[in-house]
Amino acid sequence: MAAFIIACASSKGGCGKTTLAVAIAGVYASNGSSVLLVDADSRKRLQEEWYNPETLSPKIKVISSRVEDVETDVSKNRDVFDVIIIDVEGSANWALAQALQVAHFSLVPSNVSFQDLKDAQKVYNYVESINKESKRYRHCWIVWNRVPTAIRSKEMKATMDEAVTSGLPILTTIHERDAYKAMFSYQTTLDKLREDEAVPSAGKAEQEIAILISAMHEKLEAQAA
Repeated sequence: MAAFIIACASSKGGCGKTTLAVAIAGVYASNGSSVLLVDADSRKRLQEEWYNPETLSPKIKVISSRVEDVETDVSKNRDVFDVIIIDVEGSANWALAQALQVAHFSLVPSNVSFQDLKDAQKVYNYVESINKESKRYRHCWIVWNRVPTAIRSKEMKATMDEAVTSGLPILTTIHERDAYKAMFSYQTTLDKLREDEAVPSAGKAEQEIAILISAMHEKLEAQAA
């Protein structure tokens, strides 16, 4: 069976795009899936700051890909892995277009602020413009990211309301947790942090990502029905 392919994109740094890709990969791998992460972001955080074969599950692999090679690199691995996650810059339309050619689902993480929502909407609008010109529909959903677990500011509440008013599709909410940062500090995944009891919030973070994954598959199943 060909891989389920996810593109994680954002038009600016600091939205947690690469962190989200890592978290998703870890949860898939902990449930037995083989996962390939394609690092197509110019900053190469996956390759240079996180990937360490000695500390990670053998079910996870990372390759670096040039913008012009994303579609080729994904296509030649789609029958090798169960899941492929592409970490791509949404601001580089050519790179995003390459990822969209092969992705089943695009995730656009956004911090809860008006400026970040505006940037996320640019990526969503770009995906929708491609959908209008294509016979194949590409799912694109915004993920609220780094949301405080306690009190939210008036701006945050207003931003969330604005997303609903604008009709933007929000898939789920990922909260601000130490466990997400710790994945890079320890070069590991959420399940390992939970098992080692290294970070108290690892279990809750793992549950959040599992909910996100379930939501993605539910959207695809609904479309197929």
